[in-house]
Amino acid sequence: LGLVFQPASAVVDLDLTFSSPPGRNNFSNNGIKWRYPDSSSISSANASEYYTAYHPQALKNWLNDPNGPMFFGGSYHLFFQYNPESYYWGDMHWYHMISTDLMHWKHLPVALAPDKSYDCGGIFSGSATIVNGIPVLTYSVPCQKAVASAIPADMSDKELQQWRKPDYNPIAAPPTTMKNYRDPSEGFLGSDGMWRMVTVCDGGPCMFKSKDFIHWSYAGRFWKTLPHECPDLFPMPENKDVWLFKLSVVGRDWWVLGKLDERNGLTTTDNFTRITADFTKNNQLLDMGRFYASKTFFDAPNNRRVLFGWVNYHCAGTDWSGVQTFPRVVSIEKNSNPNWITTYPIPEISNLHANTSFDEKDLSLRPGTFMTFANVGSQIDIVARFNLNKGKFMKFGLRVFADPDASRANSLQIDIRINEGGAATLQGHPINIYESDEAMELRVLVDRSLAESFVQGGRHAFTNPFCALEPQDMDRMGVEAYNDGVAGVDFDITIHQMQTANVMPTH
Repeated sequence: LGLVFQPASAVVDLDLTFSSPPGRNNFSNNGIKWRYPDSSSISSANASEYYTAYHPQALKNWLNDPNGPMFFGGSYHLFFQYNPESYYWGDMHWYHMISTDLMHWKHLPVALAPDKSYDCGGIFSGSATIVNGIPVLTYSVPCQKAVASAIPADMSDKELQQWRKPDYNPIAAPPTTMKNYRDPSEGFLGSDGMWRMVTVCDGGPCMFKSKDFIHWSYAGRFWKTLPHECPDLFPMPENKDVWLFKLSVVGRDWWVLGKLDERNGLTTTDNFTRITADFTKNNQLLDMGRFYASKTFFDAPNNRRVLFGWVNYHCAGTDWSGVQTFPRVVSIEKNSNPNWITTYPIPEISNLHANTSFDEKDLSLRPGTFMTFANVGSQIDIVARFNLNKGKFMKFGLRVFADPDASRANSLQIDIRINEGGAATLQGHPINIYESDEAMELRVLVDRSLAESFVQGGRHAFTNPFCALEPQDMDRMGVEAYNDGVAGVDFDITIHQMQTANVMPTH
């Protein structure tokens, strides 16, 4: 049985196609089966529909790790790894975008290019730190022999379009026996007045210290772990005694909460004591889907930590690869578990809501049925709340990119299952469910060629790229709520159509 709801008004949206990511496959597919359509079946005009409407991305070519996000001078800056020549990985530069609201981004000239001998032919990942009122970019290099820095060439330029590398570069080097050395974290000041940063090192991330942010000393290994990338270390804004330590390990982004104890001396590393499970344990993932190399920054005007992550994919017929996630707030979970975090879209996303296609309460689905919300398109923000029938097997969720002229297999299914004992999964991956949970909230941001899903206010997240087979039908696609469990499910659903915030390519 399928019930069809028609919206009062339909807004144009888009469709998609999905090709194998053309480079840097150093992360797992996380159990996801991806579909790769033949690029010859997608015209260039139709392929343009895959370009996202409200996710940060380059106008064309390859991108990967987000680098150096920061708030400075009344604007937000976002840099990321970028190949100016191709939609394949290679020839790493730093792309630069600026925004006043984290949603409408202006594309600026490339900020950093490999033009110094110590760059070793590429500008690899790094961070941004405000030092004595001046933004400083720190980056790593392909030969993994140095960390270097760049500062604005003209501080009177509010957009900080030009950057220069001071003559004192490089600023830090690893011990001579170390082979892995890259990805400097954002710097932070200790109570002793010394700067700290954490980098990738052999056997686990290590800490460096500095009195002036120019001359850095190796302080020692900070944590022992598996091969890793892109460390991030920061205090939680709502409780600065609790620090979040993040690493990209075995192709996924893991977090640990703990306490940071400062130790005196330039050559003595601080001590981190975890209060949660270690990395790769307890499903402590920032995102369980296609998400990697994430980076946060402190958004001072809003006293919050904001997260970006790299989503690697390529849609057939396009000249770009990858996007950044919509910005998310990182918080300690409220009311339920003080040793867990949430990542959830910044609330300003409501400013992108164009209109509400559906706002339905007290709907019901019998076992084996679905309900269609037609013609909402593929540029939408969905919030659904499913009441839980505890003690019974439940299998329910949403299908997005549901083309009315295609089979259901060509849609993207966001699937939640809960067994009789209360164990739950999102897209087949374990999620936390508490005795106090009376309902399951599922939020999905759908944006032309990907979907970001969040349950229980960001307790868990799952990012799915999805390139639909018929991109020309994007505005006609719908959403289906389904119930494949053993008992009826009551639910509410709201679907907002989204404005286009991005500058769209014109080539």
